Amino acid sequence: LALPYVLHQAWAFVAPGLYAHERRLVVPLVVASTLLFFLGVAFCYFFVFGVVFDFVYKIAPKSISVAPDIENYLNFTITMFLAFGVTFEVPIAVLILVRMGAVTIEQLLDASHADLALTVRAGRAGLERAITVPRIQKPGLALTGYTEQLHDGRLLIIGGTEVEFMSSVPRDAREVGIDTMMAALPAAVVVTRGLDPPPELAAACEIRGIPLIGSELATADFISRVTAFLYDQMAPQTSMHGVLLDVLGIGILLLGKSGIGKSETALDLVVRGHRLVADDIVHIRQKGPHFVYGSGSGIIRHHMEIRGLGIINIKDLF
Repeated sequence: LALPYVLHQAWAFVAPGLYAHERRLVVPLVVASTLLFFLGVAFCYFFVFGVVFDFVYKIAPKSISVAPDIENYLNFTITMFLAFGVTFEVPIAVLILVRMGAVTIEQLLDASHADLALTVRAGRAGLERAITVPRIQKPGLALTGYTEQLHDGRLLIIGGTEVEFMSSVPRDAREVGIDTMMAALPAAVVVTRGLDPPPELAAACEIRGIPLIGSELATADFISRVTAFLYDQMAPQTSMHGVLLDVLGIGILLLGKSGIGKSETALDLVVRGHRLVADDIVHIRQKGPHFVYGSGSGIIRHHMEIRGLGIINIKDLF
């Protein structure tokens, strides 16, 4: 009886720490995980138990009557139910892991700092689709029906050459090429140089829920900017408890147990003219094979917590 209340309290605790696009995933994930768990239990009960118990009864000698202990029987069945229920949750776990390192099309459209000049032409229903690989791809021979070398989860870039080719071939050949591109399930299709996409491509994207996006940038400029943005967003990252400072152009990360005096040490360095980067929570991101960048959390950036003083704003004070 208390479960709804407990779940509500858990959600009230977790929700403020989630982004809007993450909160929208909660209800579908909860419903899907519940259904998959019960599907696993049903598979175990109707299929696995039938095979297992039938095998046990068949191998038992005729002179022995199979009479399992009720406690052992219940322990066995409950353990099997839980095992199969959890096993059937694997697709949810895979989806969450993929989403953790992915960029949605909606996030790409909102990335004003990337200066990609994007507008949605069709397929708005697919704005939650995820880009799982930072490398882009161009259709190439897929426009002729060749199905190899196209990968799902990537941006598919169509430039002037591709648009001219699709406009020059007969309608049947054009539809074959479009169907081949759509079958690869790209995260989105981007038409560069401000060109108008063929009507068949817009219709196919609308039907399949694959965003069709236009950009005013030249193809080479767009590829350069979007690749840099995706590599930055999908770079390996982690968060650590500590204090990060810029001391004479060198990043210094202070680590240690809570309450040991990291913030007080950092404040003394700030007083001496050095710069605070992050206090308490340090976000660390790898950019390229040889560079690691640290930054502060947006909500507490420029703030420090000092014993005896409370929370101080370093930006205003220094």
